[in-house]
Amino acid sequence: MRLGLGRVAVRTVRHYSTGVEPPLARAQLRKLLFEFKVPLSYKKVVETYHAASGPNSSGLDSVEGVSGAQMMTLKRILETHRRRSGLIQKGLVEIENNLVERAAELSDKTAITLLARKVMEDAQEDPKQVPEEDRVHADKLLTELMDANFPLAFKASGDLAYKQGFVKEAEKFYRLSIEQSKGNEDGLDSTLRTECYRNIGLICFNSRRITDATGAFLDAIATTEDEKQVIDCHFYLGQIFESDKHRARYHLENCASHGLKEAFAPLGFLVLNYFNEPKIALHWFSVGKEAGDLGCLIGLFDTHMRLEYFTQAQTQLAQLQTLLSKEEGQWDKFVNSRKKSIDRLALLQPTEPSPAHSSEDFTESPQLPPKDRWNF
Repeated sequence: MRLGLGRVAVRTVRHYSTGVEPPLARAQLRKLLFEFKVPLSYKKVVETYHAASGPNSSGLDSVEGVSGAQMMTLKRILETHRRRSGLIQKGLVEIENNLVERAAELSDKTAITLLARKVMEDAQEDPKQVPEEDRVHADKLLTELMDANFPLAFKASGDLAYKQGFVKEAEKFYRLSIEQSKGNEDGLDSTLRTECYRNIGLICFNSRRITDATGAFLDAIATTEDEKQVIDCHFYLGQIFESDKHRARYHLENCASHGLKEAFAPLGFLVLNYFNEPKIALHWFSVGKEAGDLGCLIGLFDTHMRLEYFTQAQTQLAQLQTLLSKEEGQWDKFVNSRKKSIDRLALLQPTEPSPAHSSEDFTESPQLPPKDRWNF
């Protein structure tokens, strides 16, 4: 297949459909059509989806009155449904692919960018599977689109550079993508702008440019329409604002409430040791322990000692001895760091029943967190 802007041959992985079915329930589809302000009739939309449900995009050749941009909007509707539902259905992914291919044939710049990027990604992963002519032409297309200041082309180039480890080039392209989106009818939507800010933040954070990373993560949070997209941004900000305990707590609570395993232990220790709220710390440590975080088991020991729940603390101490002894020197470090608590526990008799726990709660050998995480 040959595409516009100089035409490119695009190789895509096809998944063959077993039948033609409406892509979504009528009520769901109508709601999404309204959300995306699609000017097409419901009948025309269903006709287009049906035509795109074959093994390739040829069925769409007979569809009239639907532009390439409108086909890309219909593709985004299915993508949005997939993201919100968390379900990946083979037939719907096939329809998405066919809509993109047909939109590219109609010279839609977004579709051309996506397919050109796919060729470049395939070439990066396995150069032998992509003809050199296709790779060169896909690269040429992206260059032409960037010369035309098309924002998505800059983002696609940033993604390609980022995957290869060329982080300086990636950051440059991401910033250009955001800049070119301002006042541009072809500008990135909030999801893609959020991705750009997030990736800039990661690049800056890993290169220890903390001020730049902070700004990028905050921009990502301010831009997103889906909090799940920026969970890790909150986590990094929780580390950056370590000296500002209230801000650190806000960001750690945000990502912990969305289930980020790495947030439970630092949040629990912050709440326990700085805010002196052991009951709240107990909640976060308990959730983290259920997720298999060894740091949270240590946090439970500290919290139960603070609350003087000595039976539970004794149970956790036994579990910790079993688990930490698997790593040379870790049990001794723990004992030295909690000597007063362990000595106190040895002098006391348990006064209340303890819940049944076992080191078998951790079915896999845990990965030991960094030293400062447990205050060793």
